[in-house]
Amino acid sequence: SGIDNLCFYGSYIIFGNYDNNSYYYFITWATSVVWFFLYLVYTNQIRNWFRIPCAMSECDFMYVWVKEETEVYENAHTTSLIKYANALQEFVTPVHLLDGHDETVK
Repeated sequence: SGIDNLCFYGSYIIFGNYDNNSYYYFITWATSVVWFFLYLVYTNQIRNWFRIPCAMSECDFMYVWVKEETEVYENAHTTSLIKYANALQEFVTPVHLLDGHDETVK
């Protein structure tokens, strides 16, 4: 009931009360964190998402992906734990990082 109460309570014109304000603030913050993380992960590929596919004779930029040849030595006594770990790694790793290198060239 004084001027100091206005600093904490105020009048919540948009969301009505403190609970709604804090809820929407948290949702905005969480969405921003996810968006920024995805931006950092895909920062090199974002420009390619907005390019239109065309013939090679007409293009200014070309996205090139080269498959990397790897040698895999498998032990005859591979345990189920190792097989599970390899399957989990293949599931979690993004496709553009598997078995190759990519680059956009001019």
